[in-house]
Amino acid sequence: MKLIAGLGNMGEKFKNSRHNIGFAVADQLAERWGFAWRAERLALVGEIYRGGKVLILKPTTYMNLSGQAVRHYADYFQIGPQDTAVVHDDMDLPGGKIRVRKKGGAGGHNGIKSVMEELGTDAFVRFKIGIGHPMNYEEAVLRHVLSGFAEDELPAAAEAVQKTADAIECWLADGAETTMNRFNGG
Repeated sequence: MKLIAGLGNMGEKFKNSRHNIGFAVADQLAERWGFAWRAERLALVGEIYRGGKVLILKPTTYMNLSGQAVRHYADYFQIGPQDTAVVHDDMDLPGGKIRVRKKGGAGGHNGIKSVMEELGTDAFVRFKIGIGHPMNYEEAVLRHVLSGFAEDELPAAAEAVQKTADAIECWLADGAETTMNRFNGG
């Protein structure tokens, strides 16, 4: 069994924010795979069979406590970190770029920090989607991640959502190494 968590913040005011690109990928998977979200404990949940059962989450805990939902479902279904993937925004990547990693630090991302703390490890797959840096980094980080994409950034963001969904399908079929080799170039 696999667990995929797209990170974001619930609520209309956050719906199209950069920080919610993980939710956008989860919604893309729901559209592709034809499942409906259902509200459960700590998350909106979908499930499908793709070479085995796959559980998809959109934590309802808000970004900084995302790990609570991930841990709850990982514990309940006895899913190990190697079978857990988290989809999230990354300011250190240029807008629209994606990176797949099998482990690593939080890089200042509070959602990832929460997942690491709750799972007690950094050894889970990350699908990182670049949202770029704000112009004035010191003052504008929070404003940047909670803002929407500018009109000229929308095509790259939409392409990154599609490409990340493709990468997740590759991970499910062929594993992390193949996915990193196929999607981390360029």
